[in-house]
Amino acid sequence: MKKILTMVILFSFSCAEDKIEPQVNTTRVTKSLLPFRIVEKKDVSYAGTPRMVVRVLVNVEKIPIEDELKRISDALWTDGNTRWAEFTVFLYLPEMNIHSIAYGIGEYRPSGLKEFKTQEIALFGTKWYKPIIDIDDNIVEISRVKDYTIALETSIRGRTLTISVNTNLPDGTKLLIGVKRIYWEKGDDERYAGEIFSEDIVVENGKIKVITKVDDRKWKDEYRTKQIQFAKLNLFPGINRISPKIKVSAMFSPYRNKGNKVLDILGKEGEFMSGKNIRNNLGFNILEATKEIKISIE
Repeated sequence: MKKILTMVILFSFSCAEDKIEPQVNTTRVTKSLLPFRIVEKKDVSYAGTPRMVVRVLVNVEKIPIEDELKRISDALWTDGNTRWAEFTVFLYLPEMNIHSIAYGIGEYRPSGLKEFKTQEIALFGTKWYKPIIDIDDNIVEISRVKDYTIALETSIRGRTLTISVNTNLPDGTKLLIGVKRIYWEKGDDERYAGEIFSEDIVVENGKIKVITKVDDRKWKDEYRTKQIQFAKLNLFPGINRISPKIKVSAMFSPYRNKGNKVLDILGKEGEFMSGKNIRNNLGFNILEATKEIKISIE
């Protein structure tokens, strides 16, 4: 949210990478640092604690050593971010999902670095992962894999939104149904989301139906509260622009179904799920459908 000083890239990403990460921002590369880009900055302050999260894509052709990633993390913290009560840097390798588990993580406090680590599990499901496969066990596991889908339909009447979901996920599966409004802050081109509706709903007969009001007042009030709470730090400069569209989503995550018998079918980590909309997140599979619809701002 707060701008890191404008940086100059010595190495350019390919067009294919730009398509994967369309919101990439330019950052500095020096002789002592690997080439990298900041792909997301997000204020995630909570309960009176100012916190900033930065996601970084490191442009490399082989897995870097931990110290090389730590130097990038340190450089970002010292570049105008030491005032945050909590500052977190997530570092990713090319073609990794930047909204999934990071390969490198740096945690900072005003006093300095609290922890830096790399985690091999983040490479699972990417080109960087080199698995050791037991052939017999692998054949058995593959036989359990099935394609799963979520079809999402919406309709608006006045300010009443109807959400209809059709899926071949097992009955009893919990899906997170969400409705958000995108907005932009003053002096910032980052996208933020105000929450309008969020609830876990159980699939019955392959369907879910939700009817809710599109009320923007709640998230606006929450934003104003944060403005007052963090006024001295100027972390919430005010809303500059609000999208005329809302984003509706229906998402399956095995971690939202812990203890649910459906995981006997789908796998504890969703490993028996496949399909074009499946993505790996934090080492487990997620299935999500989204749709944007236009409705006036309240």
